[in-house]
Amino acid sequence: MAFELTERQQQNRHAMRSNIRKARMALSERTQHEAALAVSTQLFQLPEFAQAQSVGAYLATSGELSLTPLIEHCWLTQKSVAVPVIDAHEAGKMLFFTYTPSTRMQLNQFAMQEPIPAQANAIALESVHLLCVPLVAFDAQGQRLGMGGGYYDRLLEKWQRGQLPRLFPVGVAHDCQQVEQIPTAPWDIPLPMIITPSKQWRFSLPSV
Repeated sequence: MAFELTERQQQNRHAMRSNIRKARMALSERTQHEAALAVSTQLFQLPEFAQAQSVGAYLATSGELSLTPLIEHCWLTQKSVAVPVIDAHEAGKMLFFTYTPSTRMQLNQFAMQEPIPAQANAIALESVHLLCVPLVAFDAQGQRLGMGGGYYDRLLEKWQRGQLPRLFPVGVAHDCQQVEQIPTAPWDIPLPMIITPSKQWRFSLPSV
């Protein structure tokens, strides 16, 4: 990118990540379970979900909002589920593979569960209709702060440029992950929708 964050901005983003991750890790098991059900129920009601044949999800870690109810519902209703796999051959790239109850899993370099690529079916992102996007923090303008690896930033850039016309990305999070304002970077791309257990936001975003 042509622009870089100042040291102060970098520090603010780092502190925000640290504080929000601690907050969501502190949530009780019951709160986590109830939050997962509440967000999944809202997702079920979206017209984008009803129309989707393939749903992109993630496997929660470090207090992230669990998508287990959503994934299991997709399995029951014959919707394909795709989850990310870190590309071992290209730095910063994320691929998607089919995820079923029988999918064999492995831990990646971030100690996150992912399908074993050699034993799963790759899914082109162009075939995914609804994508649940994880985040660390968000604000009421649709801005998202991720973990800092840039994996979803690159994906969202392709979506923003119109290269993934069938994709509808939705940010999902706990209520405690909302902040007043994300200190944005030039490469940050706002989401068209964010859902928490208690609320949902749908944004009208400018076209590129």
